[in-house]
Amino acid sequence: MRNVISNNPQEKNQMTLELYRRILNFNFVGKYDPKLKQIIHQTPHAVVYKFNSDTDEWEKLDYQGALIFYERNIDQDPVHTYLSNDELKLKDNYNHGLMIINRNNPKNISLGIISKRITSKYADFYHGMNYEIQNANDLLMVRNTLGDVYGLWIHNEKDRDVFFQFIQYAVGN
Repeated sequence: MRNVISNNPQEKNQMTLELYRRILNFNFVGKYDPKLKQIIHQTPHAVVYKFNSDTDEWEKLDYQGALIFYERNIDQDPVHTYLSNDELKLKDNYNHGLMIINRNNPKNISLGIISKRITSKYADFYHGMNYEIQNANDLLMVRNTLGDVYGLWIHNEKDRDVFFQFIQYAVGN
């Protein structure tokens, strides 16, 4: 069994710094999303692009910094049986979120991840659109239910694969 607490001072400092970073990110995301339950994965550097279908090109947005994938506390009523589409617009239907803590300016960007369970149940509201995710060309590509396509460039390739697996799971359930 590996000893969790290291006797190596440099390793202790690194572990302390990582814990501190996680706590800061949790508190930061919690200010923007009070339904934050837990941070599932994070990486220190990512850049956001948006696909422009008119020019057929990726446009770099002014968002780059730490990328956080998190779980939310939401109503566990899985069907919202008696809600009209207008009432549904006001509901928090996403169980997971992505947020970039922007280093470029004070404005951050976040995307709510809505599962197929919700988009299928309310197909009229979501116009039959589901979230889609792909991992290609050094980008995680996320298409939301509005048809917007975002590209997330994640510096660490291993983190990109981990984010892809987590988001793919969240979208599919």
